[in-house]
Amino acid sequence: MAGAATAAGDLGGIWDVQVVGKLRPVAAGLFRDATVLAHERNVVTVRLSAGVPVAQARRRSNEVEPILSELLDQTVRLEVSDAGGVPVPASAEPPPSAASISTEDSSSSAAQQTAAGGPTASTASQEDKVQRIVDRFPGSVVVRDDESAD
Repeated sequence: MAGAATAAGDLGGIWDVQVVGKLRPVAAGLFRDATVLAHERNVVTVRLSAGVPVAQARRRSNEVEPILSELLDQTVRLEVSDAGGVPVPASAEPPPSAASISTEDSSSSAAQQTAAGGPTASTASQEDKVQRIVDRFPGSVVVRDDESAD
């Protein structure tokens, strides 16, 4: 199929075997259930499945691009979109607000919510997201900061 212009539907049909099958395990886990939305010129746009961390997928896109480039016989740039979002070039930096939030800030925020009267809807939603990620990567373990203090 190298050298041929491949439509998004054709690329979607071979995504699992020809692309995901050649990725290292972490990248494969991120892109396994991605949907190819478009292939225009040298840009392939994919939508990640729900619960997949977009920032991590964007960082790992450098593993996908060479495979796509070889497969399509041209230099390809990968654009990644989350399950309900707008595609963003994989080379784009995350928004400053997301990059500036540290893990400690997130942990203390969750601890404050729990101390203020139990888990809130956002905490439950975060736990659902974490569970989906754990389910996606067999053998992974969730370590909580609040459990280590006991």
